[in-house]
Amino acid sequence: MNIIYYSVNGSVVATAHGDFYMSMYRTAKKCEANEGQVLGLTYKAAEQLIDLDLFRDAVTDGATTTAKAIVKSIRYKHKINAVDIEKEMNKTNNPGLAELLGFVVSNRGGSQNKAAIEVENDVIIGIILYALLAVEGAHGYNIECTQMGENGKDDIITVRKIVTSRGKLDGFISGAKYRFRAQAVYTNTDVSEFTGYVELRIN
Repeated sequence: MNIIYYSVNGSVVATAHGDFYMSMYRTAKKCEANEGQVLGLTYKAAEQLIDLDLFRDAVTDGATTTAKAIVKSIRYKHKINAVDIEKEMNKTNNPGLAELLGFVVSNRGGSQNKAAIEVENDVIIGIILYALLAVEGAHGYNIECTQMGENGKDDIITVRKIVTSRGKLDGFISGAKYRFRAQAVYTNTDVSEFTGYVELRIN
């Protein structure tokens, strides 16, 4: 199973006033032009353009301290935007989203800090939250949900078909214990091996 977890570089390399302004301006305009790719990013792009106007005015007026403070704020917001883009990329398995929005993918390696599948109880009874590491080339996933037989009862196995690597699943029995594992779906007949199991007692 070729598991890929994408990271987005949130740093701004440009340091000179002109280079910094143009770099941030191009990024903001790309985010503005691709409305809806990441929730809230269009609004943030408009806010960044306002910040850049303030930065340009401060540089023109020779207000060095003000300009430095604005740069610090812009760089921080840029990192936050990178985190939002990274989440969306891994949710939809779409690494091209970074370049589309003016950001750079900094790694395409498997994450060492996350399991291939994670599940946890939602606040609503009978609903779970799942998170899978995105799989390169997959257009969907199967999640095998096994209600574990207790007190001599048989296991009950169902398979949920999903299209995103993060989301919610409902219809689970409160108090029952389940095992979950997942596989990537490439075509109707081509799937990956299953991940290992994770267990969860439903709230």
